[in-house]
Amino acid sequence: MVAMHVMKALGLLAVLGLLAPGIANAQKLYKYRDETGAWVYSYKKPPDAPAEEVRLLGVAPPDKAAQEKLEKDKAALDERREERTAAAATSDAQQEREAILKRNCEVAKENLRVLESGSRVVETDKQGNPYFLDEEQTKAKTEQARKQIEEYC
Repeated sequence: MVAMHVMKALGLLAVLGLLAPGIANAQKLYKYRDETGAWVYSYKKPPDAPAEEVRLLGVAPPDKAAQEKLEKDKAALDERREERTAAAATSDAQQEREAILKRNCEVAKENLRVLESGSRVVETDKQGNPYFLDEEQTKAKTEQARKQIEEYC
């Protein structure tokens, strides 16, 4: 009977001996949501997000080299995300600029068409009063429209 208790005790000690390295190496694991709402698991607590501690017993933490590679890969991924975001913003700004140039080109061409049509051109002064352009003013406006076409078209 004593031998049986000794055997059980030895068996329990053996099991605890096998589990001890995992328990000793148990590290805090954190779970949190990133800016896109995806769950992220990390051995480092995020400084700017609320994190929930997840405890895994019997699982060895990653070695230092693996953790450094993971951090390097994450930094590279973040950099690529920022580059794509910047490229998209640049593309949007470029498209907006091109649309403005196109509209300015159309307006300049229409102005030139009207000025060269031989019709009398009416403009409005600062007080809102309409007046006809004389020949000299028409020539100046025509030259201005041509320059705008060169610039915008």
